[in-house]
Amino acid sequence: MRISRNQKRNIRVVFVVPSISLNLRCILRGICRYTMINTNWHLRIAAGISEHALRSLKKTGIDGMLIAIHSKKIMSNVVAMKLPCVGMDCLEVPKILPYLTADSFRAGRLAAEHFLERGFRHFAYYSPSRYFWSIRRRDGFCQRVQEAGYIASVYKPVVVGKKYDKYDWQSGRTWINELKGLAEWLHSLPKPVGMMACDDTIAYDLIEAAGELGIQIPEDIAVVGMFNDDVLGNFSRPPLSSVAINLELAGYQAAQLLNDIIIGKKKMAGQAILAQATHVVTRQSSDIMAINDTAVATAVNFIRTNFNSHIQVANIVKAVACSRRSLETKFQTVLGRSIMKEVMRRRIEHIAYLLLESDMSIDQITAASTFDSVSHLIRTFKKYKGVPPSAFRKIHNII
Repeated sequence: MRISRNQKRNIRVVFVVPSISLNLRCILRGICRYTMINTNWHLRIAAGISEHALRSLKKTGIDGMLIAIHSKKIMSNVVAMKLPCVGMDCLEVPKILPYLTADSFRAGRLAAEHFLERGFRHFAYYSPSRYFWSIRRRDGFCQRVQEAGYIASVYKPVVVGKKYDKYDWQSGRTWINELKGLAEWLHSLPKPVGMMACDDTIAYDLIEAAGELGIQIPEDIAVVGMFNDDVLGNFSRPPLSSVAINLELAGYQAAQLLNDIIIGKKKMAGQAILAQATHVVTRQSSDIMAINDTAVATAVNFIRTNFNSHIQVANIVKAVACSRRSLETKFQTVLGRSIMKEVMRRRIEHIAYLLLESDMSIDQITAASTFDSVSHLIRTFKKYKGVPPSAFRKIHNII
């Protein structure tokens, strides 16, 4: 039913998912934020609903849906309902329905930059699937690596007929026993290698498999996942680095778009709502420098330990026992930047982390940094990030 733009009657929306995973919970949090502002929305959660029960939902008088689309059958049923909706967790790109997905291409680039900043010269992308979102992550990763003058190795899933090999979790099986192709690929890679896995679950499995193969993480293979599942990330051994995705903001935007469709302001036209890839949360699985030059490696380690104190180039040179001119030349050759730019890069990335991962004010962040004033911090941050700290934080928040 078409609703007048000025009409404020209650709008009934259902959130249809097989179960409420961590990612869907983050999306739901953003939708709930929308309902707090738009109080005429009434949101219901339908978890575990079967495919054949979808059409019956329309008879309940709902105005729209946010629905996980895990199969072609669900897709066809949803299209047949002719009800305003936004798809989530789609395995294929919907041609008609609006859908929410991560900005996978950007996430791939962020993971590649994470490894490039750490001096890696060998790169790899791992995914056991070929869904569109995995391909986009792969393409973003490989493009950024190629721009830096390198080539990334990409794992090719073993295909039997039209099906991919899957993990077998039955008794007696391990992460690696049924993944012969993966084992051969991991052993064939030049080391050390910076590897992006398509998501945190796959990255966790990869780390477990590597352990069974005697491959060290991060010394041989440094690993970055995606979605920053902090429970899985910290449960992994070693803890897993991951690209953070702002699913909450995307949930808010999805609710906003659905509302516009319901009231007739917009039409369903396959719009993509991209959940922003914001930054890499660094944990032990990738917290390493792949630098063959001993002097540069020692200097970078010193900077990593002391960047938030008032160190100067002279302090770093003294710690390395190398001439300043020689060390500067080595930094430019190995990392492509000066010693002080590496110090400042570390400081700015730490500030960006605090802006996104804490509720500290700019004054508090300045007090906890080496900057002598708020204005100095703002000017420097804008120089490196293109926007001042307040704008940087606002870009990645809902309100």
